[in-house]
Amino acid sequence: MPLTVSVVIATCNGERFLAQALDSVAAQTRPPTEILVVDDGSADGTRAVVAGYPDVRWLSQTNQGPGSARNAGVAASGGDLVALLDQDDLWEPAKLERQVAYLEGHAEVGFVGALRMEFLEPGDAPPVWVRHLGVEVPSCEPSALVVRRAVFDRVGPFDASYRFSSDVEWLVRARDMGIKDVVIPELLVRRRVHAGNDTHAAHAAAGEVRRILLSSIRRKRQQGRSPE
Repeated sequence: MPLTVSVVIATCNGERFLAQALDSVAAQTRPPTEILVVDDGSADGTRAVVAGYPDVRWLSQTNQGPGSARNAGVAASGGDLVALLDQDDLWEPAKLERQVAYLEGHAEVGFVGALRMEFLEPGDAPPVWVRHLGVEVPSCEPSALVVRRAVFDRVGPFDASYRFSSDVEWLVRARDMGIKDVVIPELLVRRRVHAGNDTHAAHAAAGEVRRILLSSIRRKRQQGRSPE
């Protein structure tokens, strides 16, 4: 039987861009089985935006960060596969079709990414951390990921103690466990760069990445493996 697909969108104060993200899901050539939006304590009109999409399930929680919101969405969803999308990013129409077909044909692969391209929101200045505007790059960032539910069951949830890098921590943990992943060599995700990106907190994110790498080294030593 075809694999079922749940789309999980974590949002916080997403009124500005969320409708465009949802429209990109609605335009998929392989429609998902369900769409869930998890509102992580918004103080704007996010709920009103979601109300305009009657097929979308809306969940809410107090503000706990994107990792916690993604965990809530994954836990509430029922698909064989989970596709993550950030509130300000966009999918190309064939994204789910290409990635789901790959997973259906490769049982040994636990999750897939894709090529993504960053684009600058009109009127916003490019942040100093931006390096790849207008360039296709391989990505396993959340908006590029489609993950088997069995992989989430094995690897566990996102570690919400990482405010900016819970997705990176999860990815490193999954790979340390030997989960096989593949990047589909096709542009399927467009990542919006704008003044409100969490990645602006570059110093805090860098500190979290150091913590992630140290944890990975400890895991590998415990497994009797040499850190790479």
